Amino acid sequence: MPDSTAPAPAPDDAYDQRAWIFPLLSLLVTLPLVYVLSIGVGFAGMSCDTGSSAEISRCNASAAPAIKVYFWGLLLPLALLVASWTLPRRRSQRLRRGVLAVLVPFAVLFLYAAFQAMVDWPPTT
Repeated sequence: MPDSTAPAPAPDDAYDQRAWIFPLLSLLVTLPLVYVLSIGVGFAGMSCDTGSSAEISRCNASAAPAIKVYFWGLLLPLALLVASWTLPRRRSQRLRRGVLAVLVPFAVLFLYAAFQAMVDWPPTT
């Protein structure tokens, strides 16, 4: 005999059937963004080949750690994306899941901006 006095689940605790939308959109935006920006980071060494020998050595010396910061820093957007996928599929987590998913591409853009700021680019002529 079923217990008819059991409380119904709260509306915020109900299963969210559309929980996959924000993480999927974030993934579809972030993957091409990471691909294109990583190509730009990879070609940074060639951008350092103009100017005097002192400018070239300064640029190369600053580009090496900046490249490491960028590629190791990609673990942060990966963690945000994994967190947005693994949150419980409840309506109460919808806002948190959406915020995490939106932060992923912006974290990649922030890493690229940090890379650009760390490299001592030679002056253009």
